[in-house]
Amino acid sequence: MILGSKSTDTVLSVFHIGFAELYRQCGLAQEVVYKTNGCEMQAKAQDMTKRVETLQISFQVKPGADHAQINSAMENSRIGGRVQMDNGSCTLTLPPFEWRQLPQLAAVDKIVCDFGARSLRSQSWEVQVPQYALHDLNINRYVEEMKAARASDLHLRAGARPYIRIDNDLQSLENEPVLTPTDLEHLVHQLGGEEQIAHLEKERETSFQFHAAGVGYLRVSGYFKDGAMALAVRLIPEDPMSFEELNIPLVVRDIANVHRGLFLVCGITGSGKSSTLAAMVEYINQTRYAHIITVEDPTEYVFKSKKSIISQRQVGRDTLSFANALRGALRDKGIERARGFTWQRTAELTAGVYRNVWEGLHRS
Repeated sequence: MILGSKSTDTVLSVFHIGFAELYRQCGLAQEVVYKTNGCEMQAKAQDMTKRVETLQISFQVKPGADHAQINSAMENSRIGGRVQMDNGSCTLTLPPFEWRQLPQLAAVDKIVCDFGARSLRSQSWEVQVPQYALHDLNINRYVEEMKAARASDLHLRAGARPYIRIDNDLQSLENEPVLTPTDLEHLVHQLGGEEQIAHLEKERETSFQFHAAGVGYLRVSGYFKDGAMALAVRLIPEDPMSFEELNIPLVVRDIANVHRGLFLVCGITGSGKSSTLAAMVEYINQTRYAHIITVEDPTEYVFKSKKSIISQRQVGRDTLSFANALRGALRDKGIERARGFTWQRTAELTAGVYRNVWEGLHRS
């Protein structure tokens, strides 16, 4: 992160403003480093929102300044900090302090101004985070909270608490900690492992499935926000809902009984496209002897073959593209022949493509 400062900003106000913005964007850091021409600040703490355990300010000193002068100024400030000199550079180590005590450290800025080789006003600072705070996060606990609240989606982003979507409204999980980029990496690892982390880092976006046994399947959409990973997670029930449960008009069931044609299911995110397609596939599965082929990115509902045989193919894992999968599906007649049926009579190709017409909406 790059932080700008004004002519009235002190080094301590730069430190305070930078930490607040970093916390807002990325979550809680346990170690943070500020760098600009002629100065570097490094701070550490277990919980820096409450207390800074260590703050070191290193700056280049102007010619003629010596250790005795700077040490005397530090002693007169009664702050209790330490002064170290090394090859024209001075390091001030401040005692632990809380944010409310920051005004009492104003003398530190005067020391930096009086003995620094150059002014640190109106500078650009590079803010780096060697270590973020780690939280005991478990994706299965989030899934349990989603199911208890009857939530459809979970949104995870660095710099914010987790959010769940209930009846299209987002609600913050106030009892959960603010997530950091490190937290998001750990969660992606729980959901998809090293392969998905590598794919997300390379492509900057990805979609994949995760099975929470006994609870349901998760459709995970990963992307980057402000340089950090972010996740949008959709909870998919283990068993598809029926037409009656979804309150779908009977005309949709009539369409599922037809053996030829093209049926498009369109709509915004959360409008029920995947649930409608799943209900149609399951209806055919229960009523006809057919070979149902789905091409998905990623797989969502997982079906068990009943009267029909269901072949679910995921783009990237089972096929290279939708085009290849559809072209291959038109030639896949072996199962129907084995049952003694002809391709012209009974081979229904149900392209259960659980993918939005607009891919951008798919990840929103």
